[in-house]
Amino acid sequence: MANFQETIKNCRECGIRKYQHPLMDNIPTGSNIIMLVDFAAPFIPSNPINERAAAFPGRKILAPFVQSWQRNGYEFYYSYMCKCLPLLDGVQRKPFKFELQTCFPHLQAEIRALKPKAVFLMGNHTYLTLLSFLRIPFRKWQGFYFEPYVHNKTPYIPITHPSLIAKNNMRNY
Repeated sequence: MANFQETIKNCRECGIRKYQHPLMDNIPTGSNIIMLVDFAAPFIPSNPINERAAAFPGRKILAPFVQSWQRNGYEFYYSYMCKCLPLLDGVQRKPFKFELQTCFPHLQAEIRALKPKAVFLMGNHTYLTLLSFLRIPFRKWQGFYFEPYVHNKTPYIPITHPSLIAKNNMRNY
């Protein structure tokens, strides 16, 4: 287990870990890594450690994209802005700002350690939160035109959240 994963695994800073341990993906072995970042960890009934990729909500929808890039030698790493499950009265909710701020250094550590070729930001919440934490000025995207942003030589690319693609049955996305 990498240092950053050990730190994430042992984090108890914001208190939401009590609902579900942080979801952890397996670390890719190569140097051609693409990182996919969603907003908040989903509920996983059994929550075995190292099951983050299987839990990633957009996995099925993004499968053709991921498989085509894998054929070209890329590996994928799945992550979240908020690594634990945020709940309110037993119902999943959006993370509070302080929870995101507490978890953000973990995401930064993942990016520094993995040195991904690109970081895809799943959906508007992820995109706006990450760019504001990095203090990068951003523009609202228009239709399906997504402007990449570069920070510390890493491209951050906002994309439509996979659940929206599924909801609208956008096969040709």
